[in-house]
Amino acid sequence: MAGRLLLSLLLALLLLPLAAAAQSPQPGRDYLLIGAPTDEQTPIRACPPDALERLQDGILIPAPAEGWSGAPQAVDVFNVFAGEVMISHGDRRICGNMQDARTRDSRFRAGIGMVMVPRQGDLEPIRVAWEKPLKARWIPTLRLGAPSPVQQMDTMRLLVRTACIAIAIALALSALMGFLTTRDRDFLVYTLATALLVVWQSVLSGLSGYPEPWLPVGGFASWWLVSASALSIAVMGWVLWRLCGGLQAWPRSRAWVRGMAQLLLALALLCSRRCCPGPRWRGWRPRWTRYSPWSARWRWWRASSRCAAATTRRWTAWPRWRRCC
Repeated sequence: MAGRLLLSLLLALLLLPLAAAAQSPQPGRDYLLIGAPTDEQTPIRACPPDALERLQDGILIPAPAEGWSGAPQAVDVFNVFAGEVMISHGDRRICGNMQDARTRDSRFRAGIGMVMVPRQGDLEPIRVAWEKPLKARWIPTLRLGAPSPVQQMDTMRLLVRTACIAIAIALALSALMGFLTTRDRDFLVYTLATALLVVWQSVLSGLSGYPEPWLPVGGFASWWLVSASALSIAVMGWVLWRLCGGLQAWPRSRAWVRGMAQLLLALALLCSRRCCPGPRWRGWRPRWTRYSPWSARWRWWRASSRCAAATTRRWTAWPRWRRCC
């Protein structure tokens, strides 16, 4: 009797998937459908006239000898550290920059891109223009091809950049926990240095503007790059020289290394004043900070700058800290 009952139960379990497959899928029970059909077009940012005036370099991507094939073409421009980028073909023209992801096509996350469908046999070239780079060899990279592989490579670059930022944040948090546990100032210095590297990598890779700007870079990307680079080299150079035993092996190098670090710090502070200029008179602020959401970030930046200046004055006046460093 028990054997027959067990056999019947097994047959019922085997026939249950067949009975469920015979029924049509029901929403809410078998699947979830979120969203609704839309007629919204791909958001495209028009090119401001002042941005077009700053575009000094550019190229024409010619069509094949027999003309375009009629298949969709994707153009991705990356390694642009500062400034606007313009891509146009026919009557379509877009502009974007790496400091604000909202100005770019959302299908391209690590660069400024555009997908177009030229007419079959059309010979009109694709126009790409950008601002003059900071240095002669800091040239942008352009990728042309089918939309799917171009977007996949663009997503891969975003993942690599995000992974670098995530590793730096993890190192900073681990050093901060070490400082809270041991009260050793070396952990605190390491935390601040790693946080500085996070800011530098964010501005360099364009993640400071993704998915929306969380650093007040604005139109001062070049000055941010110079200031963050000088500050990173000054701090990391001094720390690495200490860790490698350079001060013990060459005691006379202390004055040279400290002088170089102070020179780079002065350059960083000078560029930071250019990045976020202070008010020239009471009640005045730069135009890009008068409207939301920049107002709160401007106040935060001013408060953090004052705290950093006060900390620096206390640091340099602390004899014990100066002896250990």
